[in-house]
Amino acid sequence: MVVPPETVLKSKRDATSEQQDDDLTVAAAAEVTKSMLTPNEMLAHLSKHFNKPYASRKTRIGIFDFYAALFTKPGPSFVETNFALIVSHLINDIILQQRNTSSRYEVLLIRRLVGVLLRDLVGVRMLSEQRQIGATQELANAYLKRWPAMMPGQVAPGWIVLLIVLREVVGLLQQLGNAPPPVQVCKVSS
Repeated sequence: MVVPPETVLKSKRDATSEQQDDDLTVAAAAEVTKSMLTPNEMLAHLSKHFNKPYASRKTRIGIFDFYAALFTKPGPSFVETNFALIVSHLINDIILQQRNTSSRYEVLLIRRLVGVLLRDLVGVRMLSEQRQIGATQELANAYLKRWPAMMPGQVAPGWIVLLIVLREVVGLLQQLGNAPPPVQVCKVSS
């Protein structure tokens, strides 16, 4: 049996203060759910600190730990939705920056950090099988088909970019096992 709620008569003053409390609660809830930065802005903010000339190696590795936490917290759906943005950011804002290609030690550090992030975190733990196929096609279309540059005015990706993208594509294909038809179609059309 359900008991009906009690009806309480309130004075005009009580009703006004309660309405104000409700308005403040709604405003506070709206602030909590409001996104502060877009994914692109979040990634740009991190890369700005990563690429600072005076950032130590330990700080840079810590920032990559933060990248991993940033991708893990929202979950696989965030990574699957923003895969192209993540790869583009890592290539343009991390790999191709002057500081990160200044010495062979920097190149090795960047290759290792980006490789761990793309392969171990995103590729293995966060992408579904269907999205792995899509990621392979996306990497092939965005980077592998641009190399070598055959047309005038076309720019081929650098060797570091090519190396990282090839390693990720190989990892995705190994993870998929027997190549599904959509991956074979992508390979044939390239």
